[in-house]
Amino acid sequence: MFFSIIVPCFNSENFINKTTSMLTQQSFNDFEVIFIDDGSSDYTFDILASISKSVPYKTTILQNTKNSGPGITKGVGVDKSKGDYLLFMDSDDWFEPEALQLLYTHLSQHHSDIVFFDAYRAYDTGKKILISNSEAFNHCQTNSDYIALAKGCLPYMCFKSELWSGITFPALYNAEDIAVIPILISKAKNISVLASPLYNYYYRVESLSNTPSADIYKSFLRSYKYTCEKMIVGKFDEVFSKIL
Repeated sequence: MFFSIIVPCFNSENFINKTTSMLTQQSFNDFEVIFIDDGSSDYTFDILASISKSVPYKTTILQNTKNSGPGITKGVGVDKSKGDYLLFMDSDDWFEPEALQLLYTHLSQHHSDIVFFDAYRAYDTGKKILISNSEAFNHCQTNSDYIALAKGCLPYMCFKSELWSGITFPALYNAEDIAVIPILISKAKNISVLASPLYNYYYRVESLSNTPSADIYKSFLRSYKYTCEKMIVGKFDEVFSKIL
């Protein structure tokens, strides 16, 4: 298995049909998709169980016994994955039809531990705005440069699976990606950039990540603390600790 795509799902019944359908359009077929239902209160799990019987790609459907947050849920997917490379996708997003083929060709040439690629921000109106990673990352020379510029979004990256050995997500409902990305980059020996928009981020105003709250900001601080502790880069600032 070349790619494993990990898709955490929570109350996604209104979006999951499109997400699974778009995956059938991939021109590259050596991949599996791991859907993890995070204790949804709607019909997400039932829809996934039904769809898995008809799609042409290999699927694994898992379910948390209770809502545990996206960090824990993604970790479950990583543990169950069998692919040489890992990708992450939110349950309301989708990849471009040529995404996996382009990544496969790129990886065959560069043998990267991590690949950064571009994405689109997609709206209900059909409008798309380019989210460019390549423009800035093409000037990176060290892992520290990549850490400084990384947007903190796992779906805009592809990882060699062995890079995840020993890495776990913090139990957060926000900013869980930001916690592990610097750790992953620090472990990578070969990082490359694919200047092509492969991923579509569906922008919903009501989504958890787009709704400001004190808890979200605290999650960012907890994420920062987690990264500092795992990378042993120094004592976490006491001022931040008091806020938490």
